[in-house]
Amino acid sequence: MKIGIITFHSSFNYGSMLQTYATRTLLEEWGHEAEVINFRSKIQKRKYGKPISLCSRSQIRSSIYRILFLPESIIPLTRKWHLFNKFMHANLNMGSEYDDSDKLKADSPSYDKIILGSDQIWNTNAFDFNDVYFGTFSPDVPKISLAASMGPEPETQNKTYIRQLLSGVKHISVREERTAGFLRNISPENEIEVVIDPTFLIEKEHYDKIISPEPLIKGDYIFYYTPGEARPEFLDLAMQLGKLYGMPVIYEDIYRRSVSRKYEGLKRHTATGPSEFLNLLKNARFVCGASFHLIAFSVIYQKEFYGFNGDIDSRMNNILNKLGLTERIVSVASPQYEQTPINYEPVNERLATLRGETFNFLKRSIESDEK
Repeated sequence: MKIGIITFHSSFNYGSMLQTYATRTLLEEWGHEAEVINFRSKIQKRKYGKPISLCSRSQIRSSIYRILFLPESIIPLTRKWHLFNKFMHANLNMGSEYDDSDKLKADSPSYDKIILGSDQIWNTNAFDFNDVYFGTFSPDVPKISLAASMGPEPETQNKTYIRQLLSGVKHISVREERTAGFLRNISPENEIEVVIDPTFLIEKEHYDKIISPEPLIKGDYIFYYTPGEARPEFLDLAMQLGKLYGMPVIYEDIYRRSVSRKYEGLKRHTATGPSEFLNLLKNARFVCGASFHLIAFSVIYQKEFYGFNGDIDSRMNNILNKLGLTERIVSVASPQYEQTPINYEPVNERLATLRGETFNFLKRSIESDEK
């Protein structure tokens, strides 16, 4: 069966690309032909464009700003951009590129089924949202949402609009309980299932195939990652762990060399794409940060980890509750560090159950004749 996947595959962040890789890998392991529908809107391409670019006014402005005020970030950012771009083209099996929804709708590539997700593709407040992520470009092909997310506040979105878009999706699964509750409320006739993120659906051996066998960092270290600019409240927590365990803290960053100068034992790693991210995580003694996918891969690789702000972050809290790992949550307001090593035997049993539930949903939806 030929299955198309539409998601935020070209967002240059680790979770987006790696969850796309996981879905494609799983489907091919099941014997299907899986192709990523290569929809890359103009606004998305500008957001994740090259660090120095003259392709649009906004890119020219940001390029001038970077040259004047952040010159030291240009080389690291360029290296990072190329690593993401290389990973995307080497590992995602993308079809023809579309930068406009009307072009995609006019062409309407031929598939037996279309999978929508994962990631925050149903967050209509996202800067790169488009109704194509509900499968509107191909109304006659059966559509399956796989762990689709509406972001942290689904209740803020237009109920009438969402209900209208849902009418074209017969097999619906979402990633968070909060999203499921919202959709059940506005569309009670639909069965809404909650499944786990696609990154959990393949074994670590599949990820090892895209990682260099040689560690990028030698010796023991703590790997810290939180998306976006340096957050001092999280960096402070990471440095507390560094002192507690007597290890340097490695963090992924391309902007501010001055940050690492403020903290003794904090070291930057700049040339980091999806493969390098996994390498740094896999070979760390400890992992910490405020990132859902950082925690997901810590579980997959059975690392000792700490999830910062997990008491506030509903996505992190949701999965750690299900896996029985809430003791690994570190609150910014009152940080405490559970030092007893994680017993992964019961965690793996819970994860196997969650995987099985997701596999059952996905197989049942793929095999269904319902459109």
